[in-house]
Amino acid sequence: MVMFMAHIAFIFEVLALAIGLAAIHYGKELHARLIKTAGILLVVFATSGILCTGYYAIKYFFMGHYKHAYDFNIPMKDNMAHDHCSESVGD
Repeated sequence: MVMFMAHIAFIFEVLALAIGLAAIHYGKELHARLIKTAGILLVVFATSGILCTGYYAIKYFFMGHYKHAYDFNIPMKDNMAHDHCSESVGD
């Protein structure tokens, strides 16, 4: 489930990056300063989002979150600890 959410976030960030690049292009063509500024902001935020999503996707991979299809925040039988991912944030 975590990997699926990472993919969805990554797709939206790439779309925002593409829209930002298109806004910069059309802002230059139309000499529209506001459109160009909005495009630059979109590119900056989309790039930082892509880097953040990539960092946490890799971090969660090494923590073992992709081995199971369920979220770790659900209660487990007899409140057992998650021995397979002891560094998990949800423990």
